[in-house]
Amino acid sequence: MTRARVALALLNLGGGLMILGAGYDLLLDAPPLFWAELLGQPLSNLPPAVARLLMALVHALGGTLLAAGVVVLLLVNGPVRRGDQTTALAVLVLVCVGEGGNGLQMIRAGGSYGWGALAMIVPAIVGLLLAYVPSPAFGVSNSGPRR
Repeated sequence: MTRARVALALLNLGGGLMILGAGYDLLLDAPPLFWAELLGQPLSNLPPAVARLLMALVHALGGTLLAAGVVVLLLVNGPVRRGDQTTALAVLVLVCVGEGGNGLQMIRAGGSYGWGALAMIVPAIVGLLLAYVPSPAFGVSNSGPRR
């Protein structure tokens, strides 16, 4: 398998993981049980309006991550595949700000599960590095995937 194919596979995996994580957020119908520890009280003690607000915010985040994941896949399989370096920067920003920001905020709130969200950005970053950073191991400089 060529370096370009591995890069594209990793980039597609990164976009797919963003969509998968967004699906989890969108399919939640009630605050998860592990939020009780973060909130410092049983979920049954939350006023209904607060529970609805929390779920609305999670669903809004999920919708945004879904859109970002779809855009990542469109960019990867279009301009990035053709070697457009500017688009690679856009993919990096979408992945790092979208999923990276999500993970960091979960960790800041006390949820160790945020590390899982941060791990989702690794395939995309490695894919971009393989696609655009020259490597003496491969003996060529890369300007993008272009299988």
